[in-house]
Amino acid sequence: MANNRFPPGYDGAVGTLNQIALCRLDLADRPGLVELLSRARRAALEAYRHAYCDPAAFERAFTELGHDHRSVLAPLCYLNDVRLSQNVGAGGTGPDEAALRAMAARGAFRWLEGLDGFAWRCRIQVLDAPGAVELVVTADTRYLPPERAERLLRAVEALLVEAAFRDVP
Repeated sequence: MANNRFPPGYDGAVGTLNQIALCRLDLADRPGLVELLSRARRAALEAYRHAYCDPAAFERAFTELGHDHRSVLAPLCYLNDVRLSQNVGAGGTGPDEAALRAMAARGAFRWLEGLDGFAWRCRIQVLDAPGAVELVVTADTRYLPPERAERLLRAVEALLVEAAFRDVP
C-alpha cells in the first residue's frame, strides 16, 4: 500500500488515501531469510511513505510487460504485520535457542469463527500477544484447506525459530 497524502492538495485529507504500489527487491545475491526480511521491510516502508502511482502509468507498465494489469496483482497472499512498535534496545537479547524452541513447542493452535467471504486467497497477520508474537492465517478454504492452514502456520513458526539462530536460505 502506498500512502498518498504527500502530493499537494492531499496533505489535509481526512480518511484513507491508499493504493497498491510496487516494491522491488533485488535478490541476485541470494540473501538469507534475515537479510531478505530486512530488505523487504525497508523497501515496503519506503514505498508506503513515498510512493505515488499514476494509475494510467501503472496500467501501461504492466501492459508493456505483457501482463493484464487487472489480474497480475491478484489477491493471492497478503502478509500484514500489525504489531505495535516496541521499545527494544539495540543491545537487547531474546531467549536462547533452547528456551525459544521450548516456547515454540508450547505454542497453541486454535480455530476461530469462519467468515462468510474473504477477498484474499490467504492472509497471514503478525500480531502482538502477551509475551509472544501471534500468527493468524485467514484463508479461502477453496485454495488453502483447513488441514493445510495449520501446517502452514507451524512451518512459518519453525522457519522463524530456525532463522533466529542460523542463516536460512
